[in-house]
Amino acid sequence: MQIFLSITIGIISILLIGIVLLQPSKTDGFQGEAPAQGDNRYGKNKTEELLKKMTIVLSVLFIVLTLLLAIIS
Repeated sequence: MQIFLSITIGIISILLIGIVLLQPSKTDGFQGEAPAQGDNRYGKNKTEELLKKMTIVLSVLFIVLTLLLAIIS
């Protein structure tokens, strides 16, 4: 059981790192590209919301599984 939880925690942590890296930064950076990005804003918000929800779910799973592993050990 401990091995299964350890492997699952490892997979979740790798997924969590990847999803956090995929999220856009809070600053837009170069402002010259702003008019070109204005047309695609609705789809961009939808993707950002999905990444945010996935981050929350994976974070909760990571915490719960880590606590469960600590209790079992």
